[in-house]
Amino acid sequence: MRASLTASAPWAVVLLGVALGATTPAAAQTPTAQPAPVAAKTRVQARLDEIGQNPYMTYRRQRDWTVSTRVLLLSLEPANRYGYLFRPQWEFSELTVVFPRVVESATAVAPNDSIRGELRFRAQPSDDTPDLVDGASPHSQYAVWVSGPDSARSVRLRQIQDMVCWDTVFHEDRARRVDWPTGPWPDDAEATFAAQQWVSPIRSDPTNQGPVNDLLNRWTNGEDPKRLRPVDLAKYLTRQVLRHVRIVRPAGNLPRNTRGPRSLPAIPILEGLRVQTAEDTARLGTGTRSDLAVLLTAVLRAAGLPTRIVAGYDEEESTLRQIRLWVEFCLYDEPNGIVTWVPVDVIELHDRGAATHDLDLPWKFFGTSDRFHEIVPIAYDLHPPTRVRAFNSPALYGIDVEPNIPSLAEQSLEISVTRTPRRASPVHPPVPAEPGGVQP
Repeated sequence: MRASLTASAPWAVVLLGVALGATTPAAAQTPTAQPAPVAAKTRVQARLDEIGQNPYMTYRRQRDWTVSTRVLLLSLEPANRYGYLFRPQWEFSELTVVFPRVVESATAVAPNDSIRGELRFRAQPSDDTPDLVDGASPHSQYAVWVSGPDSARSVRLRQIQDMVCWDTVFHEDRARRVDWPTGPWPDDAEATFAAQQWVSPIRSDPTNQGPVNDLLNRWTNGEDPKRLRPVDLAKYLTRQVLRHVRIVRPAGNLPRNTRGPRSLPAIPILEGLRVQTAEDTARLGTGTRSDLAVLLTAVLRAAGLPTRIVAGYDEEESTLRQIRLWVEFCLYDEPNGIVTWVPVDVIELHDRGAATHDLDLPWKFFGTSDRFHEIVPIAYDLHPPTRVRAFNSPALYGIDVEPNIPSLAEQSLEISVTRTPRRASPVHPPVPAEPGGVQP
């Protein structure tokens, strides 16, 4: 079943700029018309067709993945005087767990609308057929898992979906000639300017632009950022962010150590993402690897460039780095009607010293990457923009419990991927010819 983010259900009140775990909405968003469901395999074929049509981006090295996500919640009570934690029963009339799904990104597409898995409290699953809810962007969805009256000491969610990923080759010499559009941005690009937790909060005083805009004004000497064309501006601001932020906690994710058999050491399990707001990173000049992506997203949006943050799974990283963030900005060739989302792997750029790179030379991981075939996008939000909560830190999912959301729980997030067999590899055509209407 598919729906939209409306106020028709307790979990469907849109929250923008509200602290994690809040249960009262700060603002409601009027749902926009969403496109009809895309038939199975259509998205993959559309992306393969785009290989021969988009003059700014080429896609290579296709990899098909089956993605399995597990969320575990254990009930807790504060320690008593003896230092013990009890696991009480949660009594509820309805329990809802929301987990995101990326339909399409700059580097990947979901080949179908199939979501498998289960919401489980004990031996039998409580829900094995989630509703699919459209997000603010047509490129995002949420799987909504619901259980009726019950009680539990633990909640287990397993969600399985398919993704197809590609490496990207960015033809920067052509893209740098694309100017700002004179008309409105496409709908999916315009949607990125909405307020978003950790990135761009709702402000009661619009004249208070905050530390992010202060940084932007300083870096542009108070001039209009659009005096630079979009790609040049995005690259310049990326370098400025890399120079501004000093990484103090490299992992960017929070561990929770779980003790295995006595003969084995504690096993690190991911609790959630260690992030702070873009304003805090702008003001402090320090943060984690994840904070680089959050701040860059905020700065590019403040400059007028549609930008979205992407959370994904990196199979090649250690446990505490497997959930990683990157940025995608929109390049809109208005005369030719070509929309290209350009991925910026700001973490890889940081690790390779891009803060000192020449702006006139192409950068690996600014548009071009040979790693995205093995990095699977999971979400466009670190926490669902609905009336749900997580515990202690954002972990992509959200839970809502009626009549009362528990105040304390222990959470863990585990994501794994397996290769999906594919009958044949796509044939990669040559780079498309340069379009008309782009001025040197």
